[in-house]
Amino acid sequence: MAAHAQKNCWCRGLLDHDIGGTPVATITPALLLHPIKRVERGGHHEPAQRLQAFASRVLRYACTTVRAEYNPTDVLLGAFVTPERRHRAAILDPKGVVLQGAAAKEPQKRSEERRNPSHHRPRRVARNHGAAPMVGALAGG
Repeated sequence: MAAHAQKNCWCRGLLDHDIGGTPVATITPALLLHPIKRVERGGHHEPAQRLQAFASRVLRYACTTVRAEYNPTDVLLGAFVTPERRHRAAILDPKGVVLQGAAAKEPQKRSEERRNPSHHRPRRVARNHGAAPMVGALAGG
């Protein structure tokens, strides 16, 4: 199972406990607030934000397919703690090339090398140099 599918199953499991049997059209912001706040109270701010985004995607689809009249997650925007972003320095090898991970074996190519690799040969264009003389010979000229 792909990683995004596992995350979606995890999100659905958290929401199913509280609103699993509720028809989509009757879901209110108050019903959604409880399971998301429960995750947030555990100190998991980013997963709570992901859970709210998952619920928003599902309910937006419900509105698009006319199964619900509005998306109740729109009311919840700003109701949760925004996780603090941590910017980290890039991991470089001694030559200054960015590594793709801490244990990466091959460095990531620089953008110039990706656009113009040294092993690239120009594409040959097929030209028919003999077509014009042949046409003249057939025409009797």
